[in-house]
Amino acid sequence: MKRIDPTVLWLVHRGDADVIEHLLGDVGETGMLVVDFERLQNSIGDVFREIGSRRVDALVFTRNDQIRPHARIGKLIRQAGTGYTSVSPIDGESSRILKLLVGDYLNGAEFDLSLNRIRSRASGRESVSLVFDVEQLGGVRFGLPRVLRILEKYDAKATFFLTNLVADRYRGLSKILSDAGHEVGLHGLWHEDLRRMDEREQEASICRMARHLGLEKGFGANFIGRMNKTTVRALEGCGCSYFVLPLHHFPTPLGLLELPSVAIPFSSGPKRIWGLPTSMESYNKPGFVARALLRVCSIVSRTAGDGHFSVLLHPFRDGSRRHIRSTEDLL
Repeated sequence: MKRIDPTVLWLVHRGDADVIEHLLGDVGETGMLVVDFERLQNSIGDVFREIGSRRVDALVFTRNDQIRPHARIGKLIRQAGTGYTSVSPIDGESSRILKLLVGDYLNGAEFDLSLNRIRSRASGRESVSLVFDVEQLGGVRFGLPRVLRILEKYDAKATFFLTNLVADRYRGLSKILSDAGHEVGLHGLWHEDLRRMDEREQEASICRMARHLGLEKGFGANFIGRMNKTTVRALEGCGCSYFVLPLHHFPTPLGLLELPSVAIPFSSGPKRIWGLPTSMESYNKPGFVARALLRVCSIVSRTAGDGHFSVLLHPFRDGSRRHIRSTEDLL
């Protein structure tokens, strides 16, 4: 399969500039913009000009919002409409780790982890789907092995939605997940916004994602915030059976907002595709809030009748040293 190689713009924190410039210069990469990550929004005009002049597919950040400086990259990604990944360390600042992850992006690396296959378990009155979005390189190299060891410890299966970019850079990743009994699904070629494509382009892109990951009919997809009704038809055309919906319970000043937890059928013709709600997201929530939300999810799902709900997690956050114990507590 041909290497997944988007046209990228490297958004480099000023403190990382010397390291990154040297590494990119060695391979002839020229698409680099040095910014102050503490004031990232102030650079958005420069970012948009670079995107327009280079026809950029994806942004590569040298920091994420989990380490200092805490860059809020999500807003910029949504405004830009491009894909993205990050070579940010996830356990704290480290030039050595940054160099390692840049090397992973430029040259690829083997994802080599020995795991026992998760056994099938009969479901009881309640069940939970654990859903992981996987799009940042540091999350794969450092967070994912920790997460997988915990899942193995508790004999728990999970679904991993991979961008093709990280699956390409970490050879063997998709196979190791599948061989361990976990489900692999689509998360975009490089986390791009599908709403900017027509139906023909979306279907071609989604089918390419599935072929690259070796998925056949019946797979799932997570394009939260990056899809529209056209995407639903394109997913159907490629043999997808379900996609993820962002129906998270969350606290408000007036109390907890509760949303449905039952899968929702969609259809644009003779086929049927399901929308799977994620009832809770762990991202940037203190442990006591996450535990309270779990209890609410359990109550709401039992009331709905099927006793099932889904929890959305991210290896670059939930697999970090800072949060891995909380992740195990949730499990």
